[in-house]
Amino acid sequence: MSDRVVSILRTLPAGGQVYRLLIASFRFRSATLRYEAAPRFAGESKYDLRRMVNLSVESLVGFTTKPLTLSIRLGLVISALAVAGFVYVVVTYFTGHPSEGWASLLSTVLLMFGILFVVLGVFGLYLGAVLRSVRAHPAYVVVEEEER
Repeated sequence: MSDRVVSILRTLPAGGQVYRLLIASFRFRSATLRYEAAPRFAGESKYDLRRMVNLSVESLVGFTTKPLTLSIRLGLVISALAVAGFVYVVVTYFTGHPSEGWASLLSTVLLMFGILFVVLGVFGLYLGAVLRSVRAHPAYVVVEEEER
């Protein structure tokens, strides 16, 4: 890493950082260096499955709102299914073959869960925006040009 990247990392509060993603978010020029890691010569890794799962969760929470938008989309799909269920109940009622109570009950429950998923997703997006503004991650990095 260059001295600039290291100096920016030093200004951030310690702990809870996924450095691989954080450094990439600075958008400095980078290159990929391919290498083959030598076999481990002493002991086994202490980075167990629990730590890998925690890293994955930290990465999702800290750097993306995709699960929240997925929640909103899922809520909209469930709500659409509920509306289709209500249409089915009304059509069967007016055609003289009313459906049993399970169809209207299922449609009502689906609608409530659909609305709940949408509302939770929207609240989550707001909370994610607040979290991004409260974290000390720089929104952008200004690189001064050296004098010539």
